[in-house]
Amino acid sequence: MGCFRNTTSISRAIAGSPTGRCVQPVLNIACLVAVSLPWATTATQSQNRPSGTVQVTTRTVTQSEIGLIFAYPTGFSWRDVGAYVGVVSSDNFAKMSAGALRIQHGRFQHFEPADDNAFALFPYSRLKRYDADEIAAGRQPLFVTATYQGKKRPVYFSWSLGLRGNVPSTSREQWMQAVDVSSDRFIDFWINQYVRTVVWQNRLDISDRWIGIDNCAFLWELYGVLDDHGHFVSSVPWDAPYPQDSDQYLESIKQFFHKLKQVAPEIKVMCNMGSLKDGNQFPSVYADVPGLMAENISEADPRGLARLGQYRLLNSISWFGSQNRVAVLRAIVQPDNTEDLRTAHMIYLLIKGPNFFFAPQFKDSTSAVPPDQYVDMRSDLGEPIAPMRIEREGTKGCPYDMYSRSYQRGTVYVNWTGTTQEIALLGNRHYFDSSGKRITHITVADLTGTYVLTEAPKHSIH
Repeated sequence: MGCFRNTTSISRAIAGSPTGRCVQPVLNIACLVAVSLPWATTATQSQNRPSGTVQVTTRTVTQSEIGLIFAYPTGFSWRDVGAYVGVVSSDNFAKMSAGALRIQHGRFQHFEPADDNAFALFPYSRLKRYDADEIAAGRQPLFVTATYQGKKRPVYFSWSLGLRGNVPSTSREQWMQAVDVSSDRFIDFWINQYVRTVVWQNRLDISDRWIGIDNCAFLWELYGVLDDHGHFVSSVPWDAPYPQDSDQYLESIKQFFHKLKQVAPEIKVMCNMGSLKDGNQFPSVYADVPGLMAENISEADPRGLARLGQYRLLNSISWFGSQNRVAVLRAIVQPDNTEDLRTAHMIYLLIKGPNFFFAPQFKDSTSAVPPDQYVDMRSDLGEPIAPMRIEREGTKGCPYDMYSRSYQRGTVYVNWTGTTQEIALLGNRHYFDSSGKRITHITVADLTGTYVLTEAPKHSIH
């Protein structure tokens, strides 16, 4: 694990006695105080936790915790997979076991002409024809516009333009135009003409079907218009009655999810998690969202801004899991790198909810990591008995943090403090590392994770 000189020594006891009741978390990721999350307990609370029996929350989805996001099984079969995110037309869904989650990936907030025949398979041309009929009948267009320099212009999603020097480099077929997502007319079209007709193809049994939602970076600033010279201009106020600013845009997103839940609760959506301008709005934006996915939960970037992003990611997903909702979390790991995989798995175990799926994938590859490379860690630890815990280290403050979480037979540690940490294992009990060796302390390098056990492991991991 490298050189451990100039380390910071921390003495803390592993949580030995769980609480007898669960605290309902309230999300606060402003990073303003030492420990800003009510469910992220302090060291004192952990060491003085009263004895009692913890009720492990029951899993309500398929028992397999193996997830895949646009990846393929390596060393295991499709029937072992618990949740798979793939293109709408993927034939891999048919290879999965009954009850496994089949997440067909699409969109709801912006569309491109190419969608008719590729990726999301959204009926773009049909929506354009329907919109033209609605306009002719005197109703508001569903495709969003903004007036700039005296001209009404389409509002585009900047990521789809492939901007180079603020000029689009992609084909017009790939330019995604925003739609009025809170419109009842659009929601009805999305439900009946897209999900039920195209994605589900009028299937009657859709209990294991989910709709993936791409590009869930709900940032109004990512949208804009092209000026007369073809240059992209962001944050141009949209024409009324479309949202006029970031707050109104987020409200329209919330309205889409709320209305969808009310009129079509059988349609379970899973957002590909992105950024929010104000992370504290995560609970309200995702209030009616039953599932989420993350493309990489384990990016080890030492820069302060990246650490802040990781802090917000972990806390948002931890809150989501506390609501017993579903998540598929991918971790990109280096092949043949045991430490990399261990850290990725520890991050997953920090934040996992009862209905989560772990989706590790090799870097620069579509191959999933074989479960036999990590399942023994989980089985030795057992189930979580407490929420994630955060300790602020040194003088740097947030987001230079030490994360931990108590499990039935041990504790998970993830070090994002900026320095190597020496952790003394206190209390009247024995501790073991993954190989079964008795230990009294552990050393955790920055941007890595590990775990200790309070029972000798059934499996020896080196």
